Amino acid sequence: MRCRSGGRRCAGFLDSVGPSLRLGAAPVASCPEERRLNRYFLDQLHSAVADEFNGEYWRYHVPRFVMTAPAVWHATNALSALMWARNDIRGDPATADRAKLNKLTVIQHSASLKHVLQLTRRENLSVGDKAVIIVANFFFCAIAGHPGNIETFMALHKKTVLLLRHWQFWEYVDSSTESMHLLYLFIKSVRICEESLLLTSQPPDDDWQEALASLQNRAPGSAIKAYIELEMLWIGLYTVLDKFLAQPSASTIDVAAVDMRRTTLQSRFTLWAERYQLLMHFNRNIHPLAAAALRVRCILTRISFKMRLLPFEHVADETCWDPFDDDFTSAWSIIQEAQIIITQKTPDMSYSLFIGNKRYSSWSMRPWVLFKAVGVPFEERLQIFKPTPRQPDFIAFSPTAKVPCLHDPASAAVVWDSLAICEYVAESHPAAWPSDRAARAFARSAAAEMHSGFPAIRDQCSMNVGLRVEFGPVGEDLQGELDRLTALFSEGLDRFGGPWIAGPTFSVADAFYAPIASRMKTFGLSIPGPAGEYIDRLFEHPAVQQWIAEGIAEHSREPFHEKDCIRGRKVLQDLEQSN
Repeated sequence: MRCRSGGRRCAGFLDSVGPSLRLGAAPVASCPEERRLNRYFLDQLHSAVADEFNGEYWRYHVPRFVMTAPAVWHATNALSALMWARNDIRGDPATADRAKLNKLTVIQHSASLKHVLQLTRRENLSVGDKAVIIVANFFFCAIAGHPGNIETFMALHKKTVLLLRHWQFWEYVDSSTESMHLLYLFIKSVRICEESLLLTSQPPDDDWQEALASLQNRAPGSAIKAYIELEMLWIGLYTVLDKFLAQPSASTIDVAAVDMRRTTLQSRFTLWAERYQLLMHFNRNIHPLAAAALRVRCILTRISFKMRLLPFEHVADETCWDPFDDDFTSAWSIIQEAQIIITQKTPDMSYSLFIGNKRYSSWSMRPWVLFKAVGVPFEERLQIFKPTPRQPDFIAFSPTAKVPCLHDPASAAVVWDSLAICEYVAESHPAAWPSDRAARAFARSAAAEMHSGFPAIRDQCSMNVGLRVEFGPVGEDLQGELDRLTALFSEGLDRFGGPWIAGPTFSVADAFYAPIASRMKTFGLSIPGPAGEYIDRLFEHPAVQQWIAEGIAEHSREPFHEKDCIRGRKVLQDLEQSN
């Protein structure tokens, strides 16, 4: 129905089409000390984003919460200071004074609590407000658990889960992608906590039945939604069996009562299995690891429904699993097949991307941001500009003596144009372009327009991520290009639903406009409405933020590029000195 109303060819069940939460238009106000903590947090985050289904949540959504929600900004800074201090204990030479870091942990934690309390005083909480509180609570749990304070962790975690139930947070999974990922995160953590004996099992009162009933009235939509439902079923089943097995003995009446509860849950599981088959039939783009995980969990759940509970003295010993040898063999085969597929899809050799100064090189920024956003493995080869109009030394790796330039050791190919680099990589990483044909055509056109157009912006707004410059009056030629950007972004957002220029996924087109977002921040320019919100969102993308942060930290200053950016205009701020 959504595809027909949007005039698009139906591609089956897709991920949630809900828009991103509107959390804010710019990073929260901060001091240099807080920004250092934030950079440390993001560095730690980028090194640990691998997850079954929600890598996107950690790569994109969490950094956006951090940069736009003060409660989350301060909570992650508190966790960052705590981790930094613990690294100091282990003798990390790059750490600062531990006592100071511990003090910062308390200050940032208190600031986050203050913002959370301010949100709770509002008469009507929006979905965004609730999401911010949930995310902040997640990091409060992490802060409590990091030094091993399990009791505090358990209490905070339990209260957050109660909050999810109170707000019926599952009702929001179709309204925003963040809500879906947050529900997944906590449902998964409930299961892990119970199985790890961190939380006592709840009474077998079918805690998630209301949520399951709501979710199963909708299309399955995506692997992560299917996983949420299966986790809810597993938690209910685990609770029933765990309480039963904890008894010293059991009568036939006890077994009948447990079987009755299992039958109730099994009807939900049967419906889940039917919906899962539909999802797998219509959506051919599910990651093989996600598909394998769902299939294996499905087999294990089915075994738990079938296992016999009599005689009680043999329940849960090794012999009770003998009837399910074929099921376990099937599950193991699925895991092995997925490992083979992943090995085949992930080549050992990565690309080498030659780039110029991150402070200045807009053309280098485009493929670099794309690679980071899409997850393309590559080796960065940074080449610092010398104070000359040309860079003759670059001829050693680039036929034009310019950057960027890509070397592919697998094919010995050398690609020396930014758009050509993105197209080349998209052949082996199709996620670089939208999967929908119309969206892909729009994205290609938008990227090509940026590649060949907007001369006024290029000339008058020279790239420099480390400065804030007073631009002055905007001339007719520049205003015309700003108007064109407004029209282009608005069209893409209206046609394909956002949050990116051609739909729900970050693509080459977004990467090509990343330097525009940086230039507009440098010179204090803006465009109105949803197009302006898109520019802010693009600027806040973690790949863009990483490039900018590393560009600000570069100590090398090339005189021509510095003068070309300033051109006698007033420098409002030098971000390297501010840091």
